[in-house]
Amino acid sequence: MWTRRGKGWARHRIVAAVAAVTAVTWAAGPSAAGPTDALVSNWAGYVLTGNFHSISAQWIEPEVTCTDTGVIQRVSPWIGLNGSKVDGSVALPLMQTGSEATCVSDAGMLASMPGLTVENFADASGSDPSAFRRMIEVSAGLNTVLGQVVSGGCTAAGTGSASPHSLCAQGTERTVWWEAYPAAPVRYGDVTSAPGDRMTSSVTYDGTAYTMTLSNQTKGWTRRTVQQSSAPALTAEIVVEGQLDNALPAFSPVAFTDIEVDGKPLTEFTPVPYSIAATNGVLAPGPITAGGTAFTVTR
Repeated sequence: MWTRRGKGWARHRIVAAVAAVTAVTWAAGPSAAGPTDALVSNWAGYVLTGNFHSISAQWIEPEVTCTDTGVIQRVSPWIGLNGSKVDGSVALPLMQTGSEATCVSDAGMLASMPGLTVENFADASGSDPSAFRRMIEVSAGLNTVLGQVVSGGCTAAGTGSASPHSLCAQGTERTVWWEAYPAAPVRYGDVTSAPGDRMTSSVTYDGTAYTMTLSNQTKGWTRRTVQQSSAPALTAEIVVEGQLDNALPAFSPVAFTDIEVDGKPLTEFTPVPYSIAATNGVLAPGPITAGGTAFTVTR
């Protein structure tokens, strides 16, 4: 969970396994590893459970088109170790690194604040799963109702630069970051990414520390962060994350390639698909291909 990256508006990151996940039919069909159900969260991708020491992958930064001025919209490809449920509890800390494109207008951010406040309160008091789920449902309702009201108002008023229409002007902000959840994420403010850039990412664990590495092969930069921790890496994730309970923007397919977990392809494990049940449709990962080293998330 974190607040204010870039423009400073609160952005909420819920660990998917903490949220109320339910099984749904996976529209994209079974992967090479065989699962046919996806867990619903704000992640679209694959999660592994075991004992891990490394994960790595590549992707191309997507084109993003903002589609709903009433809400925050996000597309965030990342990889990480920990963050999902193991034996009834969440493996933490979640060590992750990736990129993000966020669509936000001042009006949409104001409409999202009540729901975000409820979600932040739910996360802070999340020891009771049933209470957590109820608060997330309340948050979802607030986001949907207020987002629809603001979207309708902005459609009627227009989105020009002149006041008061400027409140509805929606822009796309891109960031690159690392995070050791539940601590706040950290933005790499001195480097950037753009649509079409080739990104490579890895997270490794040596028993005493996690090393998170993010590179932009197109722009020629690499950033590396080391976080001390003796907590074992019990899960691994390769996902595209969206804003919980909000509409997804339109975006070009995110193809994860050259995926390796402990030097092995995904099909050497039992990957579990996760999907995003956004207010404007379900986003699910495609089948695992290329000998177990690739899959695509398509809007």
